[in-house]
Amino acid sequence: MYRILISGYYGFGNTGDEAILLSILQTLKNHIRDVELVVLSAKPKETEAIYNVKSIYRFNFTNIIRQILKSDMVISGGGSLLQDITSFRTIPYYLSIIYLAKRFGKKAVLYSNGIGPVNYSFNKYLIKKVLNEVDLITLRDHASKKELENLGVTKPPIYVTADSVFALTPVLDDKRIDEILLKEGINLKKPLIGISLRRWRNDETFFKEIAGALDYIKQKYDVELIFIPMQREEDLKAGEKLQNYLNGSISVIINRYSVLEWLGIINRMKLLIGMRLHSLIFAALNKVPMIGIIYDPKVESFLNIVGQPSGGQVSNLRKDKLINLIEKALLEEEKVDNHVIVELREKALANIKYLLNIINQDKRR
Repeated sequence: MYRILISGYYGFGNTGDEAILLSILQTLKNHIRDVELVVLSAKPKETEAIYNVKSIYRFNFTNIIRQILKSDMVISGGGSLLQDITSFRTIPYYLSIIYLAKRFGKKAVLYSNGIGPVNYSFNKYLIKKVLNEVDLITLRDHASKKELENLGVTKPPIYVTADSVFALTPVLDDKRIDEILLKEGINLKKPLIGISLRRWRNDETFFKEIAGALDYIKQKYDVELIFIPMQREEDLKAGEKLQNYLNGSISVIINRYSVLEWLGIINRMKLLIGMRLHSLIFAALNKVPMIGIIYDPKVESFLNIVGQPSGGQVSNLRKDKLINLIEKALLEEEKVDNHVIVELREKALANIKYLLNIINQDKRR
């Protein structure tokens, strides 16, 4: 039995991070026989119920140490775990798990991570110190690799792959998605435009500009606007703020749904206007045209990979530009190239290929 402990931003109700966890669990179970998986989570009982996997509380370091001692490998799994733009404490927390793993002689792997931005000198020092001791790093984009190189991480093998979520295969249950949309009061006879926003710094002008664009599009094209809260509690606040600036109406999805249900919901959109990275990734998986709004370099990096347009930075988004992009998307329906999605899936599956090399080396000892 090979035992793996998985660390990440799980149990917080962030659909993107839950999709990362689902993809990692599925991939590990599909490729490793006799594997025991344990997940660090903010809500262990909920994580156990959803994914049928053992879970422990992410801040109980006594239990974490016990579990590391039982494990063969610790995976720091996916997403932008190593950045300090949202909190100074994020980087020390995730690196402490990796540091403990190496102190106890365990394998430690960064799996499909995004790196940065890293602003604080202390965090830069920690990243260089700790990550130069890990056994493998896979990254979801070239910008992350450049960030690590700039921080002085040079010793472990580093591979640029793709976000692990691209390893997921969307299972579309049309009947279930119809039930959800009808339950949420959405008019299925109109074209649906999905909007995924989050609150950000000094965002008053941003909300006014995007509301103006959406009012114009809704009136001209008779579409249904659907607000998609990828991190429910936080993003519903953004939905309320957007509603305050809109002259027309918008349907806000208020109930909780699984990762696969969210994939099905976004599949129904004619267009997705997204600020959250994984709303855009979900759109790409469904080949739904998208317009990204950049609050973090990871969003711009992804848009470049899939060849989809940006509405601009949160700080400089303007109504007229967004209207032009929306009209072009509605009229031309330029979907994500299927070849790009196939390539991203192959790269996402490369994460497990590199991981298996480490595991097989470990087992031969």
